[in-house]
Amino acid sequence: MRHFPGNIAILLTLLAAAVGAPAGLAAQEAGAWTPRVRVAADERYGTAQNETVGESVRNASARREGVDAAANSTGMTALERVPQLRAPRTVASIASANSRPLPEAQVPLVESTVASPPPPGFPVAPARGSEPGEGVRLGAFTLYGEMTESAAHTSRRDADTGAAQGLRLAPDLRLVSNWSRHELAFTLNGSATAWTKDGAEAEGTAGVALRLDARRHLRLRLGASHTITETRIGSGTFQHDTNGAVAVEYERNRLRLSALAGGTRHLEPDAEAEDYTAPHALLHGRLRLTPVLAVYGTLGADARLHDDKRDASGAKRDSTGARLELGVEWLRGPILEGRLGLRAEARDYDRPDLDKFAGVGINGLVTWRPRRGSTVELEAGFGLTDDGGANPAREQTLALSVQQVLRRGLDWRGRAEARNTDVRAGNDRLALRLETSLAWRIRRRLWIVGEYAFEKEFEEHTPDQKPIHTLFVGLRQRF
Repeated sequence: MRHFPGNIAILLTLLAAAVGAPAGLAAQEAGAWTPRVRVAADERYGTAQNETVGESVRNASARREGVDAAANSTGMTALERVPQLRAPRTVASIASANSRPLPEAQVPLVESTVASPPPPGFPVAPARGSEPGEGVRLGAFTLYGEMTESAAHTSRRDADTGAAQGLRLAPDLRLVSNWSRHELAFTLNGSATAWTKDGAEAEGTAGVALRLDARRHLRLRLGASHTITETRIGSGTFQHDTNGAVAVEYERNRLRLSALAGGTRHLEPDAEAEDYTAPHALLHGRLRLTPVLAVYGTLGADARLHDDKRDASGAKRDSTGARLELGVEWLRGPILEGRLGLRAEARDYDRPDLDKFAGVGINGLVTWRPRRGSTVELEAGFGLTDDGGANPAREQTLALSVQQVLRRGLDWRGRAEARNTDVRAGNDRLALRLETSLAWRIRRRLWIVGEYAFEKEFEEHTPDQKPIHTLFVGLRQRF
């Protein structure tokens, strides 16, 4: 009985905490009670993630009900949420435990789940897929997808075929993991069109990409993709390109380094003489000079090794190449960002009459967002091309893209592209392409879409070819 007053004091403290919790939560809903209980700074991005006591209680309750979205709304990593998964505690004890700074041992040792882009040359391109917020949860993954069905019309399919009509299906699927660390993504997209003349045409790409966050500043990426395209419109024969790569990335403070090694296997079942293997390697470095300015450099090498070392005339077909690109990157908030570099590329052919071939061009991308709902992109690309080890050429591309939200649920996109091909043997080519599309949302996940494209090619020493007009009108569903 000597400790009776002390026991009464403990009981009164617990009773006051239990009664005060609902009142505190109600006050927080009114905006009057918002003590900060946890602050986790992300040094890499210079942001802070804050959580109030009321948010902690609501998130714990949401997890008990199986609602993961409420837990993820704070942006905290799995290691930071560990204390909230223990037995429920009173609001007073939570506030007392979190009023002190977090000790060093509790600071998460993983980076933000916002992943940096893969190094240049990584084989898996992002899917055309769904907008953020769409998707279907499948356990530890989220499935994003869309299907476009449209009627098609073209004024000319190829040099020997006139106007034709058809039906097109274009699926696009992306399965992405929801892990707090690492990421695994699968992509599948393509299109198939049945024409009234000369049958159908199809193309498709399947890919997989894995990112492993090995250390705080070290990442490992593995990727592979397989693409099939029709060798000639309406022929029913396809060529296959299989790509694979492994990349290691190190990023700390202002420095980012990456090394990539991979290869491509090209197969044409109906023309086995065109089959080849192309291994390649790449080194990429970026140094951030200021918060908005960085410089970068890329050094790469590749080889093209044909299964048939000589063509029909007996000439050798293999070649090796190297490229160097130096440029700058800038980021001024969400309004203006981009990169601009000067790229030099050279190729050494085993064929005696070709010897070496080189060129210099501009490579870059500038994105400007003048206001909400508007995006303007200016893109430039340069590279060397050839035709099965012959006819090497320098190819420079310049494109301007505009995206505009005309009104809620009505989006417009336009793109103009010019591609100049400087062929060593002469007969240079200039290709122009104009595209425009309109998407009108009539339901939450249903759009009416229309696309129009204009193509015209000018070739030296060749009469002007007639332009090609293509029109698609249909429906697009997303899930």
